Order: sequence, then C-alpha cells, then structure tokens
Amino acid sequence: MLFKKPKSLLFNLVIKGTYLKVLIIGALPPPIGGVAIHIKRFFEKFKNTNELQLILFDIKKMEIYYDNQFVKAWLSIFSLLHIDVVHIHLSSNIKIPIAFLCKLFRKKVIYTHHNIRIKNIFIFKVFMLFVDKLILVNDKNISKYIKNYKYELIPAFLPSIEKTILPNLLVEKLKNYKNIISTNCFRLTFVNKKDLYGFDLCIDAFSRLVKTDKIKNTILVLVDPSGTTTEYVRNLCASFEDKNNCHIHLVNYAIDFNELTKLSRMVLRATRSDGDSLTIRESLYLNIPIIASDVTYRPDGTIIFRHEDSKDLSDKILDVIEERNDKHEYTNIDYGEEVMMLYKKFEK
Repeated sequence: MLFKKPKSLLFNLVIKGTYLKVLIIGALPPPIGGVAIHIKRFFEKFKNTNELQLILFDIKKMEIYYDNQFVKAWLSIFSLLHIDVVHIHLSSNIKIPIAFLCKLFRKKVIYTHHNIRIKNIFIFKVFMLFVDKLILVNDKNISKYIKNYKYELIPAFLPSIEKTILPNLLVEKLKNYKNIISTNCFRLTFVNKKDLYGFDLCIDAFSRLVKTDKIKNTILVLVDPSGTTTEYVRNLCASFEDKNNCHIHLVNYAIDFNELTKLSRMVLRATRSDGDSLTIRESLYLNIPIIASDVTYRPDGTIIFRHEDSKDLSDKILDVIEERNDKHEYTNIDYGEEVMMLYKKFEK
C-alpha cells in the first residue's frame, strides 16, 4: 500500500462535497491476519470511489489513512467529527467505548463480527446497545445470542489485488517435491490448551502417511508470519523421520500465502475454532483443494474432516493426492460491493 505522509504537520482531512463519509476502524498488516488483510483489500479497492468517502483508522498504529496519505491520529482527530458512519472491525473490548463515543456524537455504527465466539455475553449485549447494523461473516454454528440480533450476512472475502513473489530460496526448495501441502497461522495461539490452528494435527496426519509409505516426494509447509511457533513446531517434529523424499518445513516469516497456495497440491485448515476463513475462500477462488475441520460452517467446495481426528485428516489428504475428490468451481461474489451497498443505506 503506497501512502504518503502529508506535507504539513497541520494536515487535516479534507471533506469533499456532500458525499457520505465512512470511517473504518481496525488494523492493517503487519502483523498479517485474516481480518487485517480483509480491511487492507477492502480499503484499497474502494478508497478512491466517487460514491462515498472512506477513511481508515489503524487503531494499533494510531494512524489515519485518507486520500492516499496517512497521518498520526492526533493530528486529525477533530476532522473525524465530520464522519457519518463508523464501521468497527475490532475483537477487543475497546470497541465498546469507541461505539459509545460514536453514538454520543450521533454517528451511525456498523460492526462486523469476524468469528463465532463470544467471550462474555453481557459485554456483547452492552456493546450492541450502540450498534446500528451488525454484520456476520458466518451465521452457522455461531452463538444463538448473536443470531438473536438482526444482522446482515456478508463473508469477509475479497480476492487479492496484488502479489509478492516468494523468496527464491523457498521456491528452489519447493521444486524438489511433486506435492506441496500448505497450512498457515496468525501466531501461536492456544484454545483450551490446544493449538488453535492445528499444526499438531497437520503434522500428525502427514507423519502417518509418510510412515506407511502412502505418499512420496511431498513437503508439508507450515507458514507462521509471526515467527512464534518455531520451538513449538520443532518439538512436534522431534519424532518425525524423513522418508521417500517427504519433509516438513516451517516458514517462520511473512510471505504472500496466496502465492504459495498457487504452487500447492492442497491447503489445510485444521483449526479448532474459526470464523469465515480467508484462507479457505482464497483456496476455493484459486481452485486449489482445501481441507478444513468441521468446527464450523465451511463454504461449498471445502473438503471436511472431523476435528481432532488426524487419521481422518490423513485420509482426506490421500484422497486429494490420489484425485478421489470432485472439483468444485468457486462462485465469485463481490462481497465488498455488498458492504458498500450497506453504507449507502445511511445516505442522508
């Protein structure tokens, strides 16, 4: 994303005409994560539209992005009083005082809930007192307390509009294998003392296939852009034995996972909890087989395995390698346009 610093420290947001003005509150990469990537893609696609004005507040970096420029938030805080609609993409409870202040200044508030979990139902109910429109990215296997509210169902997927080539060393390494199996995480995270992203399940399933000589010339690539899983993965791989040119490789730095997906025979999503996974949507869009746990609803075309069952996962991996799965063509829907249409409902 190419944004320039403003020429003057006295820079303020220039409010043009009478267009609807929408402030998106969330975070941009880095670090890389599904929600951050979604916000980045959405803002880059629609920031220059003539239909309304988009401003982005990166709450982690405390920077405001607008009109191909960025500025520290405190330099433009008063300009935000001119905003009409605030769209919140935050999971932390900081969203509650933000929504309250927005309503205090008579702004319309939209909130996108990006997962299926609610940590505290009372806090969620308080927060919803200040929300005008709720967006769910997935309404299957989600808490009934959330579905009690009127909501819009809009998956958080937009195709990538840019690409970053993979490091040469990684590309050269991957050329040594017939099959590439890829999976990724945001950072090392545990839910109920278990790895949220299921790296352990992926390694165990892969090890089963290698040990029984069911696969050859295959590499399992684990991608962790945060670099927090290095020791964890090393321990998981302690008993793994390379065989028939089958290996496990950890990429513990940020790469364009889309570019790796394009090279992959399949992608794994062995999560123990999930929302509307960007990884799954991207794999389907690229027509690459995607195997995912059944912890929540998965889009049509996803190959499902029983969560916590690495044996079932290994069976599904083998099905893909031996081409026993029917291909499913992904239906491309512009979910970004659906969000834009929702914004326009607030036009004066």
